[in-house]
Amino acid sequence: MIDMSKRTCDKYSILCLTGSGLGDTCMAMPAIKHLSQRYSGLRIVLACANPLVANVAPWVDAVVDTGKTRCTPLHMMKMVRVIRDIRYFKPYHLAVSFTFHPIRQAYLMASGADHLLWTGDGLGYRGDVNNQLVNSTEHYDWYPPRQREDYVCIHPFTRQLQGHWDYWQRLIYDLGRISPVYLVGNSKKNVYSMCAKDLVNKTLLAEIFEIIARARLVVTADTGIMHIAIATNTPCVALFGRTAASLRIPKQGWVIPCYIPCESAEYFHRAGRKSHSNLPKISYEEVLKKCQSILRASQPS
Repeated sequence: MIDMSKRTCDKYSILCLTGSGLGDTCMAMPAIKHLSQRYSGLRIVLACANPLVANVAPWVDAVVDTGKTRCTPLHMMKMVRVIRDIRYFKPYHLAVSFTFHPIRQAYLMASGADHLLWTGDGLGYRGDVNNQLVNSTEHYDWYPPRQREDYVCIHPFTRQLQGHWDYWQRLIYDLGRISPVYLVGNSKKNVYSMCAKDLVNKTLLAEIFEIIARARLVVTADTGIMHIAIATNTPCVALFGRTAASLRIPKQGWVIPCYIPCESAEYFHRAGRKSHSNLPKISYEEVLKKCQSILRASQPS
């Protein structure tokens, strides 16, 4: 998908490339917002795998759908289409890659930009690394604030087997006795629909942002929903498995991690599929206690 509605032939552009995950794009948004303010006369072109994010980021002028990044022959053929779409918005004054990936680097080089910037795989929260790359001091809650309402959002899904936690249904039931519970996100297999108000696979990305921005609490694993909670400054209890919490959430904010350190997790932003995870060992009592603490502190008026 490519949005050509705001193209003008005599206008320079800035290309912003993000990773394949929704969280990768969300973590880059403060830095992209900074670029749009610093270079207000230039058009911001976002190349990402989640183009609908542009609907909640008014500083993005055009978007190119890169699709998921995989080194397969079929994807290599798709690269030709992506490069064509990126070059449609030439000339570029600056091209920035907020992810260290060879395919994204290829897109960066193919842009023909006057200046190129790309991030390394440095330690620390990825949002901090992105901000440092463009000398930004933008806050991570970049979505406009909303009035809180009396409900809890739970996203009990993860794509990886290592992210499985056995107590989601119990948590939905117990929190439902304190506040209404909404199930959010997308999943091919939803076994919790009878336990709460089911919004799974029924909302657009912009609607999910709005729902989470109004919630009293979000409970999820290390997923894109967690990064939406960061963007909307919504209190969140996040369960971490293969990746250290310090690499995925900012030091200051409303995200309370539940994390048992495991081998190598402190050094990799996204560990391998077969790496060890201690997420199943996180106790139900710990998660419930943290959720109850947040709900007590945010009593509805």
